[in-house]
Amino acid sequence: MVFVVLKSYDGGKRWEQGPEYNDFVSAANAALILRAQDTSIRYRVDVKSVRQHPTARKTVRSKRR
Repeated sequence: MVFVVLKSYDGGKRWEQGPEYNDFVSAANAALILRAQDTSIRYRVDVKSVRQHPTARKTVRSKRR
């Protein structure tokens, strides 16, 4: 799970992905700092799930008969 800072230039109609962070506190602090630098842009924090590499899946073994 990765936390992403999203930004919107049109008041929240369309969101663009910004930087990614490993923890919510870092992402929230970054959003607050960015919001203070430019108040005309809206920022929010969202969660992005990270998919595992296809080779990291568990192997399925057939039952012996």
